Amino acid sequence: PEGKPLMSVVLIDDGTSVTAGSAGLAALRSFPYPLSFAVDSTLPDAAERVETYREAGFEVLALVDLPQGAQPSDAETAFAATLDRIGPVVGVLEGTQSGFQGSRALADQVTDILAQSGHGLVTQDKGLNTMPKLARKAGVPADPVFRDFDSKDQTARVIRRFLDQAAFKAGQEGAVIMLGRLRPDTVSALLLWGLQDRASDVALVPISAVFIHRRLCRAGAELGEVKDRVAFVDDRQNGTPNKNARRIGQQFGLFFAKGVRHDGKQIALGHRLTFGAEGAQQPSRRGAEPMGRGADIGRAAGAGDALGGQ
Repeated sequence: PEGKPLMSVVLIDDGTSVTAGSAGLAALRSFPYPLSFAVDSTLPDAAERVETYREAGFEVLALVDLPQGAQPSDAETAFAATLDRIGPVVGVLEGTQSGFQGSRALADQVTDILAQSGHGLVTQDKGLNTMPKLARKAGVPADPVFRDFDSKDQTARVIRRFLDQAAFKAGQEGAVIMLGRLRPDTVSALLLWGLQDRASDVALVPISAVFIHRRLCRAGAELGEVKDRVAFVDDRQNGTPNKNARRIGQQFGLFFAKGVRHDGKQIALGHRLTFGAEGAQQPSRRGAEPMGRGADIGRAAGAGDALGGQ
C-alpha cells in the first residue's frame, strides 16, 4: 500500500523438502503475504529448486559463501560458475558462514560482478554495513539483513517479537529485510504474525520491491546532486555557458544533455539510464552508451525525458 514502509522476508532453503509438510509449496502458495527464498548454491539440485520456486510464483536469491581467505580472483570464478549454473535469480544473498566481506578488495570485486550482471545484493549485518552502502553507489541495489530471526532455533514468540522490531525499524529506514529458514516452526510464526496489528504497519513485499526502492532512493539522491551542481553553475557563472550544464548532466547519466533555461535557472535536459526486468542497466533511446551513475526508473513507470534541476 502506498505510503507504508517495506518489509521483505527471505527464507533460506538449505536442502530440506520444498514439496511436503507445513513448510512445503502447497502451504506457501496460500500464504497471506509474499515470501522470497534463498537457495544454497552448493546444493547439487540448486537449479531445480530455483525453478520449482519460480514456477510457483516466488522470487529467488542465490545464497553464496566464499571460502575463508578468498581473493578477488576466486570471487570472479565462483560467481561466474554459480550464476550460470543456478539459473535466473533476482539477486545474491551473502551466506551466513564466511560470506564475502572478508576484505575490501573481495567485497569490491563482488560488487563489480553484480553491477555487470544486473543482480541485487543482500548482505549479512556486519559492522557499519559498508559493503551495501558502497554497492549502492556503484549502481547495485543492495541492503543488509536487519535481523536473522531464527538462526538459534528461536521460539515462535521470540520470532514474532523480532518481526515487531523490524516493522518499527522499517518505519525509520523505509525498508528492511528479515532472514529466516524454511522450517515449519518459522513458517507458523510468520503466519501468526501476519495476522497481528503490527503487520499492518508495513507493506510485506518480495525482495525485488526492496531493490527497486533502493534504486529509486539512489536516483532521487543523484537528482538532488544534479540540482545542486546545476545551481552551482547558475550561481557562480550567472547561468551563461550552456556547456557547463551539459557537462554536469552527462556526469550524472544524462544523454544528449544540453543546457537550457527554465524558471530562471540553468538546467540540464536529456535521457537517462533505465533498468530491464532483471535489473540490468540498459541504455536509453538513440543508442546512447551508458555514462555516469544515473538511473531513471521513473521513465520505466511512464515518465518521459529526465530533467535535472528546477
